[in-house]
Amino acid sequence: MYFKSGQWPGEVHVHAATLDEGCDYRPSAQVVLQSRAGWLGELETIPQHQSFQASPAGRSGKG
Repeated sequence: MYFKSGQWPGEVHVHAATLDEGCDYRPSAQVVLQSRAGWLGELETIPQHQSFQASPAGRSGKG
């Protein structure tokens, strides 16, 4: 998933999620911010887990 545009000659824009080693990529810009999910800027403020072993908030993990 990529695109080329005459507006940026010589560049190919690639979606980072399609890369085999996406964590090795460091973005240099963000674009189309008005249409991004409103909660995206809050990611650093919500609980973080290193695996899927932790139960979602408010759940016992039994089911």
